[in-house]
Amino acid sequence: MDDYFRIAREQPVQNSNGMILDGRLETVYQIGSSLAQPWKKDSTPGFERMQSSLQSIRRRAIVTVRPQGAAYSIEVVVQKDLEDTDRTQFATESAVSRRHDGTIIREKDRYDDTPQTLGWIPLGRDASLEQAILADIFGRITQADGGGYFQHH
Repeated sequence: MDDYFRIAREQPVQNSNGMILDGRLETVYQIGSSLAQPWKKDSTPGFERMQSSLQSIRRRAIVTVRPQGAAYSIEVVVQKDLEDTDRTQFATESAVSRRHDGTIIREKDRYDDTPQTLGWIPLGRDASLEQAILADIFGRITQADGGGYFQHH
């Protein structure tokens, strides 16, 4: 998971007095990567990466590992949110007028005219990233070892 997001907390699968407890991993929210960041994996190519380029999108993942007999089921949920601001970035309808009369404006008096975040609007799940993460996990657990140092010596 750390190829996609920074991990916030992790609870491994546990055997507690004969009861097998689910494992859970949660990541921190991360602002979606844009078209200018193709090396980052938190936005899938196509619509998701384009949307993250044009809007402020954040994502986080929750992975649950459930023991089922001799096997495990893995559930990946990626939540996607849209930033809700008080105005667009270059809006002039509420920006403070700049002074042009030669008056020196000290940095401490400067008005921050960037849009202010009011909150985040849930957009639901990012199914394409969930599928990419599951495919990556499946590939890692089903491929044979790469023939490391100890297999040759």
